[in-house]
Amino acid sequence: MSLTEISTYDVVKKQSMLKIKAFSKVFTALIIAQIIAMLFSANGAGSFGGSTDLVSYQFYYVTGDLVFIFTLIWAIAIPYGLIKPEQRTIDFTFISNRFTNHLSNFVFLILMGIFGALMAFGSSLLLKTLSYLFDSNVYVESTLSVLDSLILIGAMFIYILLMATLGYIIALLMSLHPIMKVIIPVTIVGLAISEPIHEIFTHIFQFYALEASMLMLLVKVMMTVMLLFGTTVLLSDRWEVRS
Repeated sequence: MSLTEISTYDVVKKQSMLKIKAFSKVFTALIIAQIIAMLFSANGAGSFGGSTDLVSYQFYYVTGDLVFIFTLIWAIAIPYGLIKPEQRTIDFTFISNRFTNHLSNFVFLILMGIFGALMAFGSSLLLKTLSYLFDSNVYVESTLSVLDSLILIGAMFIYILLMATLGYIIALLMSLHPIMKVIIPVTIVGLAISEPIHEIFTHIFQFYALEASMLMLLVKVMMTVMLLFGTTVLLSDRWEVRS
């Protein structure tokens, strides 16, 4: 008789691949969301103008900001499917534990983050290209080098991963008890309209969104993601253990 030892790497790899196949619809959902964002952005993301004694003018500028915002919303929504009871049951068909389940979910979110960042960059570029081709009055402000493009994609990935991790812990909290599905949304809305808390949220937003250094942004987000990931492991202690 021989015993086959299954490593954590093998379990996480198999679970991650299973999740990619099981949640293939998230790719389609992202494409649809970005198409909608592109349609909303077709007439310009904003405008400014003015006038003189002789002429009046109006400028519209086209950006991929709305595409990226829709991608962030998509990233927050992804984890809800990972936390469903039926998905956890499938996870436990492997010889696994809570840590490997969370780790495989995190790997899945990383892969989705990479895909989302690439798609957001590509959709933004496509939107600007179509605007340039079909409107003779379009002026291209600047072009991105390969290095600039990679930095932009990297920044998008970092923000998407942060939102996905935040969505993961919220989904986990909502799965602990049915009443949490009511308490958490109400609490979030209440905090959002509270003036003191709103100021705190503003500072938190600025802490991440206004960071000029790519390295510091990476450090901030990775530390936050690690903290949130550790919290998910602690919160999941109430889940049933199977083998």
